[in-house]
Amino acid sequence: MQNKDFIYIPFNKAVKNILSEMESLSTNLFGVNTNWSTDHRTLTIDSNDMELVSVAVNPVYVIIRKNSENQLATELYNTLMLKTKASCN
Repeated sequence: MQNKDFIYIPFNKAVKNILSEMESLSTNLFGVNTNWSTDHRTLTIDSNDMELVSVAVNPVYVIIRKNSENQLATELYNTLMLKTKASCN
């Protein structure tokens, strides 16, 4: 089962900064790998060749999607969701 959350981005937040924050948080706290899309609007977070979470942005929302059902993916998803909500609200 895939979880997905949409979080509104206020006008004063820079989209690229949000993804950079998510990348830093993921690698520092969880020791996972991150990959940017070519347009720098999606950050994919994986570990051991398993895609755990993806974070995508558009001008209005941050979309956080849990792509795997394991403990690490759940912890990562919850942490990123809470941090993004705190940052954007």
